[in-house]
Amino acid sequence: MVDRSLFEIVCDIVGPYTSILICSKATLVHLSHTLEDVVLLTREPALVFTGFQESKHWDKEKARYHDLAEVARQVVIFAHDIPAGVHSGPVCQVTLQDDDPLRREWFLLLLSKQMSVVLCGLDKETATADESERLFKTIWSFEPAVIMRVMDELVDILDGYDPARAAEVRAAREEFAPQPPNVDVLVHVFTELINYEEQLQHRFTASQSELERINAELEQRVAERTQELRDLNAHLVELGNLKDDFIANVSHELRTPVASIKLYHYLLRTNPDELDKYITTLERETHRLEMLVEDLLLISRLDRDMVPLDVSDFDLGTIVDQLVTDRRHIAAERTIELAFYNQVTDLSYRGDEVLLARAFGILLTNALNYTPAGGHITIRLVPAEHEGRSQVIIRVEDTGPGVPPREAGQIFERFFRGTNTRHVEGTGLGLPIAREIVTKHGGDLRLASSSPQGSVFEIWLPLPPLN
Repeated sequence: MVDRSLFEIVCDIVGPYTSILICSKATLVHLSHTLEDVVLLTREPALVFTGFQESKHWDKEKARYHDLAEVARQVVIFAHDIPAGVHSGPVCQVTLQDDDPLRREWFLLLLSKQMSVVLCGLDKETATADESERLFKTIWSFEPAVIMRVMDELVDILDGYDPARAAEVRAAREEFAPQPPNVDVLVHVFTELINYEEQLQHRFTASQSELERINAELEQRVAERTQELRDLNAHLVELGNLKDDFIANVSHELRTPVASIKLYHYLLRTNPDELDKYITTLERETHRLEMLVEDLLLISRLDRDMVPLDVSDFDLGTIVDQLVTDRRHIAAERTIELAFYNQVTDLSYRGDEVLLARAFGILLTNALNYTPAGGHITIRLVPAEHEGRSQVIIRVEDTGPGVPPREAGQIFERFFRGTNTRHVEGTGLGLPIAREIVTKHGGDLRLASSSPQGSVFEIWLPLPPLN
């Protein structure tokens, strides 16, 4: 066993004028393989001495040294632990002791008629996550004096382990006096090293481009998520405002009939003889309060999808006709002409009959409330097509004051009461409820047109209807 590393021995011989490289294990392995490939390429007999640390790539290394053994005269491997199958034929293993300085080194000594070289790398023993990135202080030389001095050290070590093999190596080395390297061989070696450097540069450039792409993608994702969070926050603020508005509107709508009921209750208590005068108002306000509570409960259940559809088959034209007939007496009392034209006969529709009747009833009630005396209301049931799918339309046309253009986008909002509704009682929940019902049937409720001469509302229902 030598008392110091081959790296230190080479440094002493070459003196202070040779630069020491800091190489990763991956680079050192590549440099060793490039030099060994000269033997494989030229097929020239050679002496090969190598030492390396344990590696997870034993199978590849073992196959490589067997390839070298087919050409080289002797291959001597110095290592701490080598699997079975390496020590055979011209391949000789020297198992190093735990405290041997050579265990810290990766070295190669190659002696042939084409080229002689010694390469030594001393482990800096710095911790790395990737074994291939472990760093080595590296030096190499083509000087015959350096090569022979290192070979003397290695043969002496071999003599202590295997005297017979050491004798064979001493005899063989007489045939391989170190020669200046062949120029063509040097060109090959340095060409390979330059190609390796170019490959690394290409990989680095590709990795850099990929990293830039990933960074740009991450920045885009962060920007998108940030915008999503901003939108979500804005939506939450909007929901908070809607909740506050909802509570304020509900409180107002409930307070009005309650205040009226309390007033007429007080009047009745102080003037019991006026029962007939006040009872009608009390009944009307009680009914208004009842309808408001019912509407609030229904729209709350619709919001939470707690209104299951009671699906059945029914004739849509018959339902519309019944609702029109039920309101003819109201229209007559107000001198309003009410007409129904059914252009879709024997239409068997499948859906929730009660809910659809309520949605249509809301439109018809609104038309009656907003159409002045002497006006006209026309109900039409007509076939249509939308986006290549058959539809049926329930159209309600009136001659009321219409919806101002600036309010057209708000009429389906809850509790919205337009400027033309002040003389008509209501909660502002009818149209939102009607739209929710129609939407649950896969349809659409829309304001088709509006002008000071009247409005047209349409319920579009798809055919075939719901399963």
